[in-house]
Order: sequence, then structure tokens, then C-alpha cells
Amino acid sequence: MNALVPVAVATPVVTCQALTRAYDARDFAIVRAHELAAAVKAKRIELAALVAEAHAAAVAVHETTAAWAEAMRDHAAAVEDAAEDMSSLLDEDMDDGAIDAVIAFDPNAL
Repeated sequence: MNALVPVAVATPVVTCQALTRAYDARDFAIVRAHELAAAVKAKRIELAALVAEAHAAAVAVHETTAAWAEAMRDHAAAVEDAAEDMSSLLDEDMDDGAIDAVIAFDPNAL
């Protein structure tokens, strides 16, 4: 019977140590979960800021493309008007041969 006493006395110490290790591991896991949750929250905030910035950039691309297209239409209309004006001036002042000479003129050939 005396042989069982040391085993019975040692068992609560061993189980207490195991309980302490398990409790410490649990505490570590809880702390780690809180840290990861905070990191996820920070990343979500960062991601939301990036999404907002990307949206603003897309809106800017749309607006500047529309402005560019309008400027191109205005430029094309101005070029067309200038070509019509030049054509009418040439028609009034020159005969057909002179118009062909002006159109064929190459300033790089000089």
C-alpha cells in the first residue's frame, strides 16, 4: 500500500503542471487571435483606402478621357474649317494648276 502513496501524491502535481501548460497555451492562443484580428482590421482599413484611391483614379481617367475626346473633336473641326478656308482662298486666287503646285509643295526639298 505504501507503494501507491507516492504515485497518488505525484499525480496531482503532474496534472497541475499539465493544466498550467494547457492554460498558458490557451492564453497565448487568445493573445495571438487578438493580434491577428487587429492586423486583419488594419489591413481592411488599408485595403478600403486603396480601393477608394483606385476608384478616384478610375473616375479621373474617365473625366480626362472625356475632356481629351472633346478637345480632339474641337481640333478636328478647327482643322476642317481651316482646310475649307484655305481651299476656298486657293480656288478664288489660283487656277487648278497652281492649287496642285501648292498642295504638292515640299519645303524639305529646298
